[in-house]
Amino acid sequence: MREENLQIRTAATEEGDLVQLIGALTLETMFPLQALIRQQAKAPWLVLDMTDVEYVDSAGLGLLVNAHVSTIKNSRKLLLVGVPERVQNLLQITHVDELFIRAATLDEAQQIMLRASEA
Repeated sequence: MREENLQIRTAATEEGDLVQLIGALTLETMFPLQALIRQQAKAPWLVLDMTDVEYVDSAGLGLLVNAHVSTIKNSRKLLLVGVPERVQNLLQITHVDELFIRAATLDEAQQIMLRASEA
């Protein structure tokens, strides 16, 4: 079994909480992220930067879906940024891709949040 690791970096912006993920999002690595998502329930947006995510397993996918549900319950929005093709394929195959607002870059994510706040 390969060694899996997930680094998590956070930053707060006016629009929301930015969480940068680096590594694999799996059953073995997801619990710190799960706890972080539960703690960050104040800002209007939760932005997960997945640009450097190498792999997502079924538990990681479940965490993403649960994060989506949690943000809705807390009147927030979840935005996935830089979703790698491999992860996009997983979202499509499992038919959950329509749940998520996605942006290719952080600049695009900023524009999405800005337009939503003006609406």
